[in-house]
Amino acid sequence: MPFVKLDCQMLDSTTWADFPVRNVFIAALLMAEPYELVEETRQIHVRTLDCTDFTVPPGWYGLVRASGPAIIKHAEIAADVGTEALERLGNPDICSRSQAFEGRRLVRIDGGYIVLNFDRFRRRDMTAAERNRRYRARRALQRNERYVTRNDDGNETRYASRDVTVTEAEAEACIDTLNTSSTNEYKHPNNTHSAVFKKTKTAGFDLPVNLPSWINSEIWKEFMAVRKQRKAVNSPRAFKLLITELEKLRARGEDPNACIEQSIVNAWKDVYPKNSKEGNQHGRQNKQDILEQIRNNRRSPDFGSGALPYEKPVAD
Repeated sequence: MPFVKLDCQMLDSTTWADFPVRNVFIAALLMAEPYELVEETRQIHVRTLDCTDFTVPPGWYGLVRASGPAIIKHAEIAADVGTEALERLGNPDICSRSQAFEGRRLVRIDGGYIVLNFDRFRRRDMTAAERNRRYRARRALQRNERYVTRNDDGNETRYASRDVTVTEAEAEACIDTLNTSSTNEYKHPNNTHSAVFKKTKTAGFDLPVNLPSWINSEIWKEFMAVRKQRKAVNSPRAFKLLITELEKLRARGEDPNACIEQSIVNAWKDVYPKNSKEGNQHGRQNKQDILEQIRNNRRSPDFGSGALPYEKPVAD
């Protein structure tokens, strides 16, 4: 069943001041349904079958598939009064605030009555959603406001409009390079701990700008995905430490890419020599610590007093 919005601006219209016209028009609104008029249609007189000089242009309107007496019946007014109200609604209104259709609101056509301003009010945004959207966009622009200058080499340098911490600067750098593959430089001169971060975004994972040529970038991206899944922080500092460790392994004759693949297969956050058990030993060490604690609890004289083997009994 179609619905209709009753705009409170109707209270200030000429329709509201005329009681019969108001009742008939509201009844017609409640009976109308969205309808597309595909061609021009002549208006028909309310009391006769003759056409008037007014033509309804093609477009979307509200169609009341009922006769004049049926609309008057729903308006619960006298037949002669309701007929006069239908005539006034279909005639030009020089006092109307809207110049559309010369102030006409409800006209008779072949098949019923057309509510001329039905679709305009139906599409009106009564929730102020568009205004709220513009407000949120304006606030976001204010929060991300920066001063941008272009260097001689063509690169953009963005200066934050307020003092920020190194952590905030790093986070902003990650956000700004989300959908770009270019290298941007971010400086914060107002911060006493000013830092410069260079990042390149490739396929959804951060790569350091100075990634050595002897490291396969595809393998590195898979390794970053594993670290992300293991809740590891892929910060510039972490990149530097990982590359330093890989350089040490390479100096010892290890294949850095093979070491990275080993970490991917075993879901390690760090890199180790090939066929190394250090990564697994870390996990086993945690288990050994837990088992040793259970054994110590079992040796306790309070063991069996109701506490679980790995819980220390609570004193009364």
